[in-house]
Amino acid sequence: MNANQKEIPLPAPVLHTLTEEAKKFGLSCEEYLRKIVIGIMEDELEKKKFLLFMDSRKHEDRP
Repeated sequence: MNANQKEIPLPAPVLHTLTEEAKKFGLSCEEYLRKIVIGIMEDELEKKKFLLFMDSRKHEDRP
């Protein structure tokens, strides 16, 4: 584990479900969680880009 990572214990049913879902994609539980987190971060980045774009358009429309 890297210094910037934090280990979070998961309840057994949650860990089991994540492991089963990861197996469907041929991934380890850690790889599966990493893909989920990266996907969330990418979605948040796209939202921020869109909001910045809309904000810049709003400023362009001002006289």
